[in-house]
Amino acid sequence: MTTYAKRLRRGRKVPEIILTPDHRYLVDGKEMPGTTTVIKKAGIMGYLPEDEYYLVRGQYVHEALELHLNGDLDIDSLSEGIKGFVESGIAFIETTGYKATHTELMLHDPIYSYCGKPDCVPLLDWKSGGPSHWHVVQMAAYDNLLRVNKIPSKGMPLNVHLRKDGKLPKVEPYEISELRDALKVFYAGLLLYNWRKERNLL
Repeated sequence: MTTYAKRLRRGRKVPEIILTPDHRYLVDGKEMPGTTTVIKKAGIMGYLPEDEYYLVRGQYVHEALELHLNGDLDIDSLSEGIKGFVESGIAFIETTGYKATHTELMLHDPIYSYCGKPDCVPLLDWKSGGPSHWHVVQMAAYDNLLRVNKIPSKGMPLNVHLRKDGKLPKVEPYEISELRDALKVFYAGLLLYNWRKERNLL
């Protein structure tokens, strides 16, 4: 039984979290920033071109791997543009025996008022590109969301960098000490994001 289900049985209200088509999070109707939005708008991410193709490709890869983890993927239905990345993820799953307890779980932190959607629990984030400096900050924010919501996640959090050729991806694990330091950076970014938003500077 999930933590959320236990809360319902105890009569505790579970907040309604909605992700709108334009990527805004609403928690019981109140807008809260998402993890990646904070990292980007606070300047932690640095310059990153907004290419719709790569955004859509990443979304489709994530959706396909979620279907695979839930036993619902028809691999032959995939386009050539994402098939190799998905096969790379499947290779990781089959090689490591990875099993997800949750996929695409939307969560929020009621104290710091931000949201996020880790790809999988135990904590894992699929990446369709190479490593970048801001990934550890994103992972720290996701790790915090799991802890705040008392959702168990075994093992080290992982970024899994999928390969276009379908081969085994590069896996980037994170130590607790790394995440602890990176979470401080995220909180600083959240403070800056809120300051800029209040002054219509975003």
